[in-house]
Amino acid sequence: MFVSRDRNPEVKKLLRSVRSVSVVVRKGEAFRKYAASDKYEKKLNKLERQKFTPLFDVMSSEANVSIQIKQNQRSHVRQLAILINDEDESFIFTRVRCNFNISQLQEWMKSAKEKNQLDFSSFPSSIRSLSGHP
Repeated sequence: MFVSRDRNPEVKKLLRSVRSVSVVVRKGEAFRKYAASDKYEKKLNKLERQKFTPLFDVMSSEANVSIQIKQNQRSHVRQLAILINDEDESFIFTRVRCNFNISQLQEWMKSAKEKNQLDFSSFPSSIRSLSGHP
């Protein structure tokens, strides 16, 4: 992925820390089979067994969102897991294998917010409402 060092130095630095990204999406019939098997709870339990630490969990009548990290002994984030379970429509699981510290992530998020670069318009309505964006 090409990111200009001059225009987005924080993003460029953060992306250099990312080794791989995997995304699993279940919609339609695949989601119905998935939801019937309670795999969301099983996925959360598996992350806990793998020693992931929850950053935050948001539960509403429309969706459940969980963001968790796995750190090494030097407190570097080695993996980031994001689970989004829209109760009626879809399930999304994203795992980012990386190597950065929490302060780098906080700097990037602060910078993106200040520059108004956080765009929630493409997110499902249930996730936009959880994030405070209409």
